[in-house]
Amino acid sequence: MKRTIIIFLALLFTFSPAAAQDEGVSERSPTALLPLEVGNQWTYKHRYLNFSYEQGWWRDQTPEIRMLFEIPGYPYDNPEFPPDFFIWGRELTIEITHTEMIDGLEYFVFSRADYDGPPLFNLFWAGQKVRLSDEGVLLFRWNEQDVPLYDLNFQHPGRYSIPAYPFREDLVTKLDVRRWDRVGRQIQIEFAAYPEINLPDNISPYINIVILPGYGLSYHESYYEQSKPILPVFSHISLFFLNDLEPISAIISGEEVSYGQASRGDFNTHVQSSSWGQLKRAFRPR
Repeated sequence: MKRTIIIFLALLFTFSPAAAQDEGVSERSPTALLPLEVGNQWTYKHRYLNFSYEQGWWRDQTPEIRMLFEIPGYPYDNPEFPPDFFIWGRELTIEITHTEMIDGLEYFVFSRADYDGPPLFNLFWAGQKVRLSDEGVLLFRWNEQDVPLYDLNFQHPGRYSIPAYPFREDLVTKLDVRRWDRVGRQIQIEFAAYPEINLPDNISPYINIVILPGYGLSYHESYYEQSKPILPVFSHISLFFLNDLEPISAIISGEEVSYGQASRGDFNTHVQSSSWGQLKRAFRPR
């Protein structure tokens, strides 16, 4: 049975140019949404669990599924158990180290993890070259092309497809994307993407990326395994795989900001204070 990976990408507090203009908000700058500036850095708590190496689970899986869960550089047929199949609370820092001009356009280059260990996957910005287009689309550079991974512009269709993207380094797949907004304490824009990957029937995925305006993003990817039912209506669900980056703090334009401050909006996000209420009204359900 063909299964698809469901990815929920939650993007907090952005806005469409049309909606902003209706509310009298001045033209958006990239730093109003994402602080793309050389020297900015983000510190995370990295948590990683991978039980696909246990009990020979991988032996009956397709090469595609093996690439999905395999630790790069540590194949399943290694006679020893991987040393980094379980980490909890290791800190790492990602930094915009420099910019690079490609075809006359400026890209911000992010560093990779500052330690050897489990991978940080390609929906996260570590090791990436990115730019925010004038239309409000966060583009990742891959294979000498711009990939519109996170379209933040509500003037654009809420459903779009990416013909090919490296979900893992050696696993390129099509992504179908759906976007919608949710209004609560803060504006929240969510994305659901569907890579064309056949998962085992008992494996359920959940992937979540959150972008806070003026701060940055976090990353969460997990898969849950459902055992055979003990009784007709009862079955056991357990965490099978986890790759999670919980934000701790950042340095934005030389200022240290905790994630708690960011989630409360208690720091300068380069958006005029009078604009915050206007932007929320622009997204208020009619």
